[in-house]
Amino acid sequence: MQPPDDENAEARLFAQKVSEEEICEGARTRPGEAPHFSYPHSDPLVWVKFGNPWEKGTEAEANMQMLAWEWIHDERQAGRCSAAIHIPEVFRTFTDKYDTFYIIMELVRGTVLAKSVFANPEGSLHPVEECYDLIAEALELLRRMPTPNHATPGPYTPDPSLRLIRHPMFKFQCATIVYQNVDELEQHINTVISRSYPRKPSPLPTVTLERDLVFTYSDLNDQNFMFNTDSVGRLRLYLVDFEHASFLPLSFLALAILRNDCWWTAKPIAQRLGAALPQSNLEALTRARYTFRTFGSGVGLHKKDDGWSLTP
Repeated sequence: MQPPDDENAEARLFAQKVSEEEICEGARTRPGEAPHFSYPHSDPLVWVKFGNPWEKGTEAEANMQMLAWEWIHDERQAGRCSAAIHIPEVFRTFTDKYDTFYIIMELVRGTVLAKSVFANPEGSLHPVEECYDLIAEALELLRRMPTPNHATPGPYTPDPSLRLIRHPMFKFQCATIVYQNVDELEQHINTVISRSYPRKPSPLPTVTLERDLVFTYSDLNDQNFMFNTDSVGRLRLYLVDFEHASFLPLSFLALAILRNDCWWTAKPIAQRLGAALPQSNLEALTRARYTFRTFGSGVGLHKKDDGWSLTP
């Protein structure tokens, strides 16, 4: 599926034709140590992101980004959302001989949120309130995406072993095990809450999670919201970096937005979306988050020869 105006035609063709060996060499010769780079280095056409084989998160990230791109592209074409909301198109993926996964995607030429809205002597680069409005609309639009059949808590990917939740709830923003359903996730969180009290209160706080899963974009780092203008000067938002995107109960999106303790971006987003988000689980989830971050995402699990388990 290609955009009708197809601004990406040249980059897409390059991504389809460039050899895997050339991209791998580009990774070795990239400036800096971050696991991403623009390519070709001298006159870039695409953005490349790759993941260490022991982390196993980049393939799931690619799958979630492709789902988001298709959904928002279709909604935009049907006129059901702002024409200004975009996701970078994934052109190609591959795995090299060392089991490192690569994503070749659209290169976004724009400015991150902080540089777009913070005042300078000439004023903000882009309209501040419009920037926040677009971010809130994008997160809400993703939340409305139909959940794929057979989705479980975590990223939606054909390989079930890659469905580890990545969310600020957990230490290092990553769960320890794959949860087969919401019941398992709820059970683990309530176990963690129970263990967090030296003297258990009565009644003991618990979470009752929503059974439906929604697309949850939880990393509100301001660098994940990039802005530019189209050929006639209209503002455009690009939502980038889907490493921490998962299908989760709606309370997880509420936690990421309403109880965010990492990013200044959360406050203006909460002002726009907070009234529509459930809050009954927030206190208990915040306590569980503190415990996960303090003792590790494996707290409340049982160590076995083949890994961690919810059961002894």
